[in-house]
Amino acid sequence: MLIRTISATDLYELLLSGERPEMIDVREPGEFSLGHIPGSKSLPLYQIPNKHTNINTDADVILICQNGIRSVIAQKYLEIKYPVGRFYALSGGLHFWSLSVDKHLPLY
Repeated sequence: MLIRTISATDLYELLLSGERPEMIDVREPGEFSLGHIPGSKSLPLYQIPNKHTNINTDADVILICQNGIRSVIAQKYLEIKYPVGRFYALSGGLHFWSLSVDKHLPLY
């Protein structure tokens, strides 16, 4: 299976252009409460098997975690459930986002 990723700068430019992909943060609720990408929704990795129907799979779905590992796990699971979906893991996770994008905020 192919791992599709999006870089932090590409996601930032996509958001600046007005696009609003479905952004799902798969970290734990405590991690999410400490900081997240504006517009992202919290859905911890362990809840995806039971709550994946809450994800808008008609849009591009960006999966976000701290370093990019949990988002790839979520991506692989969702691709099995929705073979025609468009799922992307944020490359490097919020770690790379904070290094390359946070200095440009606010987004909205």
